[in-house]
Amino acid sequence: MKFTSLQIKKLFIVQLWVTYILCITGIVIYFFFQSDWHLFLNHYIIDKNGALSYVTPSFTIMGIERMNGLIGAPNQFGVYMAYVWLWIYSACISKSINKFSSWLCLVLVSGCLFMSFSRAGWALVIITLFLFNFYKGKAVVVIKFMFAMLFALVLIMAIVFILEPMFFDIVVASLTGEESSASTRGDMVHDFYLQLLSTPWGNGLGTGTIDGDGGNIAESSILLQAYEIGIQGCAFYLFLWFVLLKKMRRYKTEIYLIMSSLMIATLMVSVVSVNIFQYPYVYYIWGGMGFIVNKSVKSVYENR
Repeated sequence: MKFTSLQIKKLFIVQLWVTYILCITGIVIYFFFQSDWHLFLNHYIIDKNGALSYVTPSFTIMGIERMNGLIGAPNQFGVYMAYVWLWIYSACISKSINKFSSWLCLVLVSGCLFMSFSRAGWALVIITLFLFNFYKGKAVVVIKFMFAMLFALVLIMAIVFILEPMFFDIVVASLTGEESSASTRGDMVHDFYLQLLSTPWGNGLGTGTIDGDGGNIAESSILLQAYEIGIQGCAFYLFLWFVLLKKMRRYKTEIYLIMSSLMIATLMVSVVSVNIFQYPYVYYIWGGMGFIVNKSVKSVYENR
């Protein structure tokens, strides 16, 4: 496909307004129609004790509801918000869209990302921004970025914790591994790694995604892929990413540095998160990579 400068700008604007819609609907559903929304999407079941519960425990964290919006699941919602946060941020610094509307959208996305309690989403944004500043070759910028992120994080969390003290316990438990899903993730990855070694050439597509309870065998996208298509298939997949990454690193414009940083962050997070290779993130990350290596897009950014 051939993109003109105007078409690229329109693409960013469309993504911006789609993100506005998803953020606003997510906030409205979360605060006013959460129970109705779960009921509409058949997220409730009657357990063996006759009590009403969720089909999966991921809709709550330590008893607190997680934001999921129109995407319908908190983890998928969180990693999607992480992607669009970086997409809109790249548009801001490359001046592809109006500054006020884009920064306002970033504020909404930040709130939705936090309320999704998606640790994978949080990690994607932090790692990508750190690598982006590191690639720019400015050690002082990296140090300033770390302090700025720390200050912003403390400030935002202080406000949230004052409004809702329970969130403090959730964040601390997630970071220390005391929260149930966080504490068992490392053990799941280790056990699955041993399983993978017993069948290194793969078990077939779909074999790693479902266990006896209807969930994933391991909370690791990259290990699930290796389990299904084999170590050789996973190695080829990583080689393909390396080729694309090497292609992007030739260009020094900031949007290319952000995407290459996001690619590395995606692979890092995929080791401990299954959501990275699920919808809608997997479609967006591949779409973003395709957009960035497009020759006409490269030409537009070089001639600005």
